[in-house]
Amino acid sequence: MDPNHVDLAQMSPEQLNILAQRMLHHMASGQATAQLPVERFKGSQSGWQPGAGMAAPPPQPPPTQPPPTQLPPTLQPSQAFAPMMYTSHRLSSAAANLPAASAPAAAAPPQVGFQPFLGLSQLEPGAAPRVNHARLSSSSRTSPAPSRPAAGPSRTRGGRARGPARAAPVLPRADEAYIIRAPAGSGGDDLIKVTCQVYPKSPFIESQLMVYHFKQDSWTARLREVGLCHDFDVPPTTLVSALAIQTLQAMCDHTMHLRLPWAVHLAFEHEQVPLQLLGLRNKGAVRSSTQLGEYIGLARSALIFDQTIENLLAEKHRWGNRRHCIANGRLFVRFYATGNLTAVIGPSVAPQVHTCIAGRLYHDFMTDTNDAPLELQPPPIPPCEGCDAGDEVATEPGSPTGETPGTEFSMHEANHLRPEHFLSATAPLQSRSLVRTTTELSPSTAYIPAAIWEREWASLPVPAGIGLPATAPSDLRRLLWQNPSRINSNSESDEPRPRRLLSRLAIEGQTMEELVAGLKNLLRRCANENDFTDVIGRPITFRMVQSEGETVTLGEGVDREVWYTAFHEYAGDLAFVAPRLDNTYSLVNNPLTGSDGAKRTELAVFGALAALLILDGVAPVPLDPVFIHYAIHGCDFHSVTKAIMKQWHSSFALRLELFIEAGSAGDITGFSHEIATYADPLDVSGLRHRTAAEHAQVASRMLYRALFGAEGPNHVDTRSFMKGFALTRPGTALTFPEVARSFVGGTPALLKTIWKGAITGYSSISQVLDVRILPSVPEDSRSLEVGGTLFTLDELVKDFLFRSGIPSSAAIQRAQPTFSRLIDLVEADEPHFRPRWFHVAACGNETVNPDYKLKVLIVGDDDGAYYCHHSIRERSIAEGKISWRTCLRQAAIPASYFHRLALQDYSSAGPDEPTSLWDSIDNWLLVETLSTIGGHGFI
Repeated sequence: MDPNHVDLAQMSPEQLNILAQRMLHHMASGQATAQLPVERFKGSQSGWQPGAGMAAPPPQPPPTQPPPTQLPPTLQPSQAFAPMMYTSHRLSSAAANLPAASAPAAAAPPQVGFQPFLGLSQLEPGAAPRVNHARLSSSSRTSPAPSRPAAGPSRTRGGRARGPARAAPVLPRADEAYIIRAPAGSGGDDLIKVTCQVYPKSPFIESQLMVYHFKQDSWTARLREVGLCHDFDVPPTTLVSALAIQTLQAMCDHTMHLRLPWAVHLAFEHEQVPLQLLGLRNKGAVRSSTQLGEYIGLARSALIFDQTIENLLAEKHRWGNRRHCIANGRLFVRFYATGNLTAVIGPSVAPQVHTCIAGRLYHDFMTDTNDAPLELQPPPIPPCEGCDAGDEVATEPGSPTGETPGTEFSMHEANHLRPEHFLSATAPLQSRSLVRTTTELSPSTAYIPAAIWEREWASLPVPAGIGLPATAPSDLRRLLWQNPSRINSNSESDEPRPRRLLSRLAIEGQTMEELVAGLKNLLRRCANENDFTDVIGRPITFRMVQSEGETVTLGEGVDREVWYTAFHEYAGDLAFVAPRLDNTYSLVNNPLTGSDGAKRTELAVFGALAALLILDGVAPVPLDPVFIHYAIHGCDFHSVTKAIMKQWHSSFALRLELFIEAGSAGDITGFSHEIATYADPLDVSGLRHRTAAEHAQVASRMLYRALFGAEGPNHVDTRSFMKGFALTRPGTALTFPEVARSFVGGTPALLKTIWKGAITGYSSISQVLDVRILPSVPEDSRSLEVGGTLFTLDELVKDFLFRSGIPSSAAIQRAQPTFSRLIDLVEADEPHFRPRWFHVAACGNETVNPDYKLKVLIVGDDDGAYYCHHSIRERSIAEGKISWRTCLRQAAIPASYFHRLALQDYSSAGPDEPTSLWDSIDNWLLVETLSTIGGHGFI
């Protein structure tokens, strides 16, 4: 058979098999396909078409089997030629893609494995993907699966290895608009821009508290107009209760003077605040109502004493929601007023009292959307006596209702609202009047009861965990400084666990004024932070130094005088106090204007000083003890019982008791002075035909105004004073009023103990006064004849303290520039003037301590008890200087100066000089006493 001329159509199956074996032999032996002697053929029915002149080749013998080593190791002849099995070897890329003639002469080494069938490019279009479909499907089922690597920690998935995980790229997030970042490196705190909204108590039972989402700008503008919306920038650590109090103060300072009744009967300040916190109901989900349409409800929650603005922001579902609680770059904090809101507008002589603010607000804002059901009708506005002067006269919108536009009550009727009015929160407000429909009692009825002394009064209970009650004023500081963890605990021990005092704090200054200023600055910081830890548990030392830093004096005497001076700079200023019964004082509570922030801080310092003096057993004279009792019991007027009045103001209590007994039918003309003074503008002639209720109210009014003035306990001055008077500290529930109520015998016993040392005359110091003549004074110098009578020198000192008045006005006026500003010479004729200031000069305060003696030593010129620097000792004795040692409660008087004054001729004395030895001795001792207070020149 000629291999160059083969007709496959004429070959038998045996011949085809032999041909296939030869072709496989050539392929296995490495010969290129292009070298096979097979010519391209064309199949036909007539058989092969050989070249012209060619004869049929003779039959060839069967070839011998090639050696096994020439076949692939995985391919045996019996497998390679199995029926219906197609196999081939993969050619190189060059052999597969290039024509046969261009193949290289050297064959590529054989490759092991199954290869695709050759010649797919010669098939008809679209047939290539379908050629080996059945074979490939069968091969995927019969071919062995590749082996998997052993399981272990290093096992990886097939394909490329996973790379390191990386976060998805995001844009940097800008700071929240409501946060004011502190400058870098300044050490300051960030500030939160807060807008406080107060929802007044609704007079409608069906009213629903809601977030005004669609009417947000209109609602905010209306609240600002009536003083119920205020902006603050506060640190994130600000207490929510402190923010509520700040909001109430801003409401009081508003032109409408908004007021809410405080729950003064409660023990803790955060519970006394008449505001509650409003949070989103159901995470701010929209609710639907047949009457209100769609709205977002608000739920009320109590103020927590340690809750801060930062805690509100963390509660995203209640108070820190970005959609409903943060808008226009500010955090909205919503409060709910628990009491009836009252506005006092106009001049103080004839103010207008309005109680219709809440009714008009909710009348105009019944729903949040404008698609509410048509059958929903706003409820009628509650009547209010301050809307008009008594006649039902409606004022045109925009017309003034008084001589001072803008100071009158400014509200709107529902049909007077214009959309453009609310486009800007700073739009000028126009004054509009309201229509009076009914009348109501005076605002004083909110804090002055209808009757007094009709039933027994019970004090507030002592807080749990107070431990052993106080039996001395010094115990009050121990109770106030006890471990806060003992508060409300269930421990079986009644003794509180003591706390370690903090390190000592030193305040230095060159003068008494500088030392007092340093103490005030410390108390101002404590008041602003609402934390008086540094003045309760930290010993404070005051040191008077020279300009070079050398200590001039220090000790307990200087400490007592600094505290006393700081307190009396407030107690002697009529901007803070006003005179009351029996030469006592209480807060002035100026009704004309509200106190600014600086004065509120000063009032808090004033209250803290009063409480701290009581902790040291010092009476805060000249404050009224009844006022202190009233403050300790949370400004509860019912605490002013008949017994407490008889204890401190017996004459007025007797007059008031007689007035009550007179009754409504009795003759009260004898009480015209009390009525005119304390019941103004009432008059006796106008009370002739009075009812029993009116008679009782007159008695209540006289008692309140005689003790506390015309303003109520919610006045900003009283609230500021009470803030410092509480001496609060973080982490503890105990305040000074609470520990004061725990005193054995109650507040009356505490006040009696404290005021027992108050100096009212010579008899107050006679029990502790120890005047003696030391042996250094010669026998012939221990007495002196005055006015024809021989007196010992100690008798002359006692006689000076017993008398009163100014012996020589001219001499006192010359020395007055050296006196402390606390000294009021108008009181020089009072019996307490000389003994009080002598005790202050010798002891540092005006409260007598029965455990210590006030020593007055009359010494010789060389006596060491006369404490003075050696360089000025001789001159000081010659000028009659008294050596004061307040730490030892001691004064040393040179005996020689008594005799020096006796040698002077008083018959020819001028008009500005003392005219007798009596006056000369009194003038000398008085000037020395008054000029040394605050000077400490010889200490």
